[in-house]
Amino acid sequence: MKAETVEQVLRMRDFEDMACPEPVELSARVEVENEGVASSGEPVFRFQLYDTTGSARAYGLRRDWDGHGLVNGQHRDVSLHTAVNPRGERVLVAHPLYGTRPCERDALELLPVHRAPCPEDLGRLVRLAEGLRVEAYRDFLCTVFGDPAFTLSFVTGRASGDCHHREPGGLLAHSLEVAEGVMAATDNMSLDLYSREAGVLLALFHDVGKCVTPDAHRIPEKRHERLIDYYLQEPMATLRHRDRDAHDALWRVIDAYRSGDDYGAPMAALVRGLDQCSAHADVAERALRARRNGYWHRLCGGRPVWLSPSDPERPPGRLGRA
Repeated sequence: MKAETVEQVLRMRDFEDMACPEPVELSARVEVENEGVASSGEPVFRFQLYDTTGSARAYGLRRDWDGHGLVNGQHRDVSLHTAVNPRGERVLVAHPLYGTRPCERDALELLPVHRAPCPEDLGRLVRLAEGLRVEAYRDFLCTVFGDPAFTLSFVTGRASGDCHHREPGGLLAHSLEVAEGVMAATDNMSLDLYSREAGVLLALFHDVGKCVTPDAHRIPEKRHERLIDYYLQEPMATLRHRDRDAHDALWRVIDAYRSGDDYGAPMAALVRGLDQCSAHADVAERALRARRNGYWHRLCGGRPVWLSPSDPERPPGRLGRA
């Protein structure tokens, strides 16, 4: 029996479809939570099996997994069956899957939903990718998010420390707002496809320099807008081999965004403007929640931000979006 997603496995478990002797095969990412000891006295691993549809805890006997070089975020094919623990609960037991061809799933199907502060944003990311018409750009996104450590940082990070979208998951939410804004703003323009979708990718990764990585101390540049190519250098090299035109269009807008020279790549200016709109809207929303009155606020790292008067449809003295 084969399950296509973690969500399917959870349904099978809950409806006891896995009670039969036949194991269920699943292709997912594996995260090792910790190690423990089963009631039988055998050492076990506690796993999280996850993909974009959900996550499930599973256990694996250490003797089954020794020598398999388990790495957190690794894409693995596993064989699952259920067992009953001493508390009478049905649990999943995972074994390495042998003798079958590895299942191919792209990285956008294997996002860390169990770690995402706002899982709905992962669905927005997948829909954004599906909306791209340049196949090389869709593959580019799969290459970028094929790195589990980077993906976790991008999905859980903050867009800023004391300004806009400063909660965990704010980096992804802000990046999606800007990318979706580029999609909407250019929907009826007669831009060439490469330029338009390169602008969408720039919007999605314009703040990628704010990701936290283990080797951050080695980064020679501290201004995040100048780190886009540093974080994306390997996916960009792959894109260059796959589709030179797509690579050059994306590099052109990245370079214009980094340098501030938008004349030759106006999509960079659009991304910059929508970036500021997204940040300003978040500050305005926080001002509304804090019941702030007046026109000027310092809710963005001490910088003064002007907010318009109350919406006529709101009670007097209230600020915010309709």
